[in-house]
Amino acid sequence: MLDVILALKFVHMIAMAVMFGTWMCLTLFMVSAGWSGKAALAAFTARFAVRAELTLMIPALALQPLVGYPLAIAIGDQLDVYWLEVSVAIYAAVVAAWLVNLVIALRLRKATHAAAVSGKVLPRTCRRLFFVWNVISLAGLFAMAAIMALMVWQPHRY
Repeated sequence: MLDVILALKFVHMIAMAVMFGTWMCLTLFMVSAGWSGKAALAAFTARFAVRAELTLMIPALALQPLVGYPLAIAIGDQLDVYWLEVSVAIYAAVVAAWLVNLVIALRLRKATHAAAVSGKVLPRTCRRLFFVWNVISLAGLFAMAAIMALMVWQPHRY
């Protein structure tokens, strides 16, 4: 049974690392693209961000509950343990934030591509969308860090 628990923990932590690392790197890229004001760079970055979110984040987001639930059962935790309830609530907020960011990234991809093809500067809406995307991403990164802290410390309600 210990081998199963270790395998589940490993997959669970790798999925979390992929989520956190992907979002952190994309945030850095999107900040750079937004500040540059260059339509071609912004278009390339937005296209890259959408591709990374679809290929890396979706599997990682799906793996978290698919592995976390059996892991909690294998460890013997009750599903109403305080730290687990809080982690799931924060995870739901992270998924919601990611979905909003995906919609924004899709809009950015379209708008920046149009600006790059026409040779025009980025419209103000793009700068606002980059800003909103980055604010949401930073909140998501802090939320994921909180989940990781809960996973490590597993505090109980007193």
